Amino acid sequence: MEEETSVVLSDPALYSNRELSLLEFNERILEEAQDPSNPILERLRFLCIVASNLDEFFEVRVAGLKQQRQSNVSAPGPDGMSPGEQLAAISSRVRKMVDDKYRTWSEDLIPALEENNIFFLHCDQLTNAEKQYYAKYFEKSVYPVLTPLAVDPVHPFPQLLNKSLNVAVELEGTSLSTNLALVQEYTVTFSSGT
Repeated sequence: MEEETSVVLSDPALYSNRELSLLEFNERILEEAQDPSNPILERLRFLCIVASNLDEFFEVRVAGLKQQRQSNVSAPGPDGMSPGEQLAAISSRVRKMVDDKYRTWSEDLIPALEENNIFFLHCDQLTNAEKQYYAKYFEKSVYPVLTPLAVDPVHPFPQLLNKSLNVAVELEGTSLSTNLALVQEYTVTFSSGT
C-alpha cells in the first residue's frame, strides 16, 4: 500500500508548475484590467500590478531558472518540467501576456482615460506656453540634480539600484577619456514650506 501511494504522489500530472501557475494568476489580474465594468483607474491599477509582477517574476523566477540551466541542472521538478522546458513555456505564455497588456493599454485604457479628460501628450502636442513651462521646470528643478557618472576604465560601470530609472548618455566636448556616462534616477523631496 505504501509503495502504491508513493507512485501516485510522484505522478507529474498531479502537480502544476509553480512558475506557470504564477503567470496564470497574473493573467487573471490582467483580465480585471480588461473588464470594462471596473472603474477606469482600477483597471489602470490592475495593469500596473501586472507590469510590476512581471518585472519581479523575471528578476527572481526566470533568473533562477536560467542559473539552473547554466549550471546544467536538468532534474525535473515535481511537475516533470526541466528548467529549459519551463523557460520555453514561460516565453510563449509571457509573449502573449505582454501583447495583451499593451493592446489593453493602447486600445482600451488610453481611450477610456481620454474620455475622462486624462491625456498622455507627446512634446510636439504641447502648446508653446506649456513647452516653456516644462523647459523652465527642467532647468530649475531637474537639471541641477542630474549628475552623469562617467563610465571608463578608471570609473567602471556603477551598480544600479533595483527598479530605478537609469539613462545612458553620450557626452560631447568632454575632456574625459570616455564619452559614455550614466544618469541615475533622482528623488525629489518636498519640504512643507514649498
